[in-house]
Amino acid sequence: MSTSKSTPIELKISEMLSNIMNERGISKNKHTTHIANVLGITITHANRKMKGFASWENSQLEKVAKSLGVSLSDLFKMVGGQL
Repeated sequence: MSTSKSTPIELKISEMLSNIMNERGISKNKHTTHIANVLGITITHANRKMKGFASWENSQLEKVAKSLGVSLSDLFKMVGGQL
């Protein structure tokens, strides 16, 4: 589901994923590419997700979290602690 403007929770999820990617040695300019490759989506759509303009599905978050060596429940705990 897409939205016309970013939402706080979508932004918080994206920020947390960005932080984890940084910790894993994925450079900032490769974050969107990593998301696109893991999810099999276009760079444009991955960019919309990372900017909070497109919603994350739980299955997508699970795939991305797994690719970064983080469980989905740990990701939710990290995001929840930042709200």
